[in-house]
Amino acid sequence: MQVMAENPRHWLTIYRCDTGGMHVVLENTNIGMSSEQFLVLNSNVQKALTHIESADSIPSCISIHYESTTIAIKSDPFKDIAKTFDNAAARMDLLMNKESNSQNTYCTQSVNEQIDHTHHITPQVRLN
Repeated sequence: MQVMAENPRHWLTIYRCDTGGMHVVLENTNIGMSSEQFLVLNSNVQKALTHIESADSIPSCISIHYESTTIAIKSDPFKDIAKTFDNAAARMDLLMNKESNSQNTYCTQSVNEQIDHTHHITPQVRLN
């Protein structure tokens, strides 16, 4: 297990398990997903953050949806949580590029660029 990012203040840990899957643990909820799915979820979290920061009124709650799991987060800590998600994605990108190079393969895209090619995955973030 490799911790990719932590935010103890909000009881959030994002880690990569030994099989390569990503886990988002928020309080007592553990959501496991593939690396690609995590990147899509992070992209949606960052879009929600951008929307919140540019909006005139802030929603009281933000819901993160992944398959049948929904986590509702109050708006106040969402900015810190979104930053933790983005830090985990950046660390994952570096780690995957390092692993790719150590296996004598040439990585032509960063992991973040691969998000655009992942159409079958739909984790969502909703403003409530």
